[in-house]
Amino acid sequence: MTARIGLMAFSALVSLGTSLVAAQEQITVSPSASGRLYANTSFNDCCTLDAWSTASGSIWTETCEIMGGYCMGGKDVANWVFQMPDIPAGATILTARLRMNKQSGGPGSATIYLREVDSASLGTSSALLTYTASDHSQSAYFSNTMGHSINLPAALFQNAQGSHLALAVYRASTLSIHNTGALAPVLEVTYEGGTPPCLGDVDGDGQVGGGDLALILGHWGSSNADYDLDESGLVDGADLALVLGRWEDCP
Repeated sequence: MTARIGLMAFSALVSLGTSLVAAQEQITVSPSASGRLYANTSFNDCCTLDAWSTASGSIWTETCEIMGGYCMGGKDVANWVFQMPDIPAGATILTARLRMNKQSGGPGSATIYLREVDSASLGTSSALLTYTASDHSQSAYFSNTMGHSINLPAALFQNAQGSHLALAVYRASTLSIHNTGALAPVLEVTYEGGTPPCLGDVDGDGQVGGGDLALILGHWGSSNADYDLDESGLVDGADLALVLGRWEDCP
C-alpha cells in the first residue's frame, strides 16, 4: 500500500514538473545582405582586401596566390549580415547556430568572424572591420557533406548591443557556400521563458490602444516590418484587424 501511494505521489510530481518546464521556441533569421570582400587584382595586388562585390548564387573564400612576382589569384572573404533575433524580455537563450550549405571545396577548417553592428548595409569598409576587428572568432570544420551546423556563442545574442550581426568566413583553400533560396545561410536561435511580446502593441506601452491604431494608419500601405503584424509584406487591413481584435488585450 505504501509503495503504491509513493508511486502515485511520484507520478504526480513528475506530471507537475513537466507542466513547469518552459516551452522552447526557435527563431530562424535569413541574411539581410551578403557579399564578397576581395583583393582588386587589377593593380597586381593579390592580398590587400580593398574591393566589394554583392553576392548572388554563391559566395566563395580563398587565399591569395603569387608566383614569380605575379598575381595568380586574389584573396576573398565571404560576408553576411543578419538582423538580431527578436528575443522576448527575460528569455534564456539555449542555443545559437549558423546553418550553411557548402557548394564546393574540399574538407578543412575555416575561421568565422562575428561583429555586432547597427546597420544591415554591407560594403568594403564594414566587411573589412568584421574580418579584422571582430567581437568573436572561432574555427569551423567543413566536411565533404553539403549541410553544416555551426554552434555560435549564446551570450552574443543574450546580451546583444547591436541591431544586426555581421559575419565573415575565411579559409585559405577554396570554399564556396550556397547563397540562394532554401540553401542560403540562416541563423537559428532557441530560447525558453521570457515575456512574449503582445501582438498589436506596436508602440510598446503595454496595451493595445489608440497609439497603436494611429501608428498602423500612419504607416498604411508601407512595407515597414514594425507595423506589418501579419508579416504579409504590407501594412493593411489585416494588421488593422489584429489591433482592433486585441484592443486592451495585453496582460
